[in-house]
Amino acid sequence: MADKVPLDQLGRAFTRNLAHIRQQQSMTYGELSRQLTLAHWPIPPLGLRRIEDGERKISIDDAAAIAQVLGVTLAELLLDAEVDPQLAGRLGLQRVQPERDLTELIEVLSDVENRVRELRGAATATLGTINVHPAAE
Repeated sequence: MADKVPLDQLGRAFTRNLAHIRQQQSMTYGELSRQLTLAHWPIPPLGLRRIEDGERKISIDDAAAIAQVLGVTLAELLLDAEVDPQLAGRLGLQRVQPERDLTELIEVLSDVENRVRELRGAATATLGTINVHPAAE
């Protein structure tokens, strides 16, 4: 196994984002390699794994080709959302904030629950005012 190359902050963000986006798209190293070859920028599957694992440095041309094949911008691959959340916001990316996201979800569910109660009450009141006559036999 090759030694890991020392990565700077940008390199760490790139490898983390590459792995995340590739896995999010359910793309294997082999599939990404095939897509890169079709885009006339071949990188073998082992090379891609080594890039993700921080065992191989990457050129800006490699990074641009990978971004194109993944359908993302180079900025999205390079962005460290933890360090620059304002830039992430401008690019439409978000830092995962489970506490805030969970709080927002609970608020939405509470609003839905209250609206369901209101509708049930209105339906019950409406049904109470309707005179139902049995059908003539």
